This record gives sequence, structure tokens and C-alpha cells, in this order.
Amino acid sequence: MSKKLLFGDMDEREALITALSRFPCISKFDDPSHLEAEYLVHDFSDLEESFRKLLDDLFPRIRQHASYSDEQMNRLLWDIRSELHHIHYHLTNARFHRDICPATPDDVMADTPPPANQG
Repeated sequence: MSKKLLFGDMDEREALITALSRFPCISKFDDPSHLEAEYLVHDFSDLEESFRKLLDDLFPRIRQHASYSDEQMNRLLWDIRSELHHIHYHLTNARFHRDICPATPDDVMADTPPPANQG
């Protein structure tokens, strides 16, 4: 990922956390162990990284499908699935936007490798 990340600079992230904390629509989710603005900025940063990985790396690679073996395609699809799971996690992490995609027990992704080539 060669592009400069929008949320990559720590000073800018801290400034954004401070700014977002002033808004009641965000701070109403705070409690003594949870500063909602920190969760939001962390989520935005990780979402940006996942989107960039999908758009700049994984999706362009899937367009080369004709040259892939079954094992290579399986690995690539698993990598895409992993990024989508990561995006889902960050949609459920912060309280502010948790209602977009509520987490359920079925959302847990097994920490197992992709299925072996069945062909």
C-alpha cells in the first residue's frame, strides 16, 4: 500500500480524537473505560487499511483468475474473506455505528486455515 494513509499520522489521529470527543452524539457513548472517539478513529484507520488492501491488491489480483491454480484462487478468496471479516469487526466495534451491522454469535470467524484444495 504505497498511498499515504488518511489516518496514519499519530498526531493527526490524536487531534481527531480530541475533536470528535467534543460532540455529544459521540461522547454519549463514553464510560470510564471507553472513550468512543478513540474507538471511532481506530476503526476508521483499520477500515481504510482494509479497503485499500481490497481495492489496491486483492480485487486487482482476482481479475487474473485465468492463470490461477485452484489452490491460489482458494488462498486469494480466503484473503478477501479475511479483509471483509475485518471490516465487519470494525463496523461492530464502536458503539456509535454498531447498529449498522450488529454482531451475533454466528459472526465469529474460525481461526483455521482455508479449506484444503478439494479438486
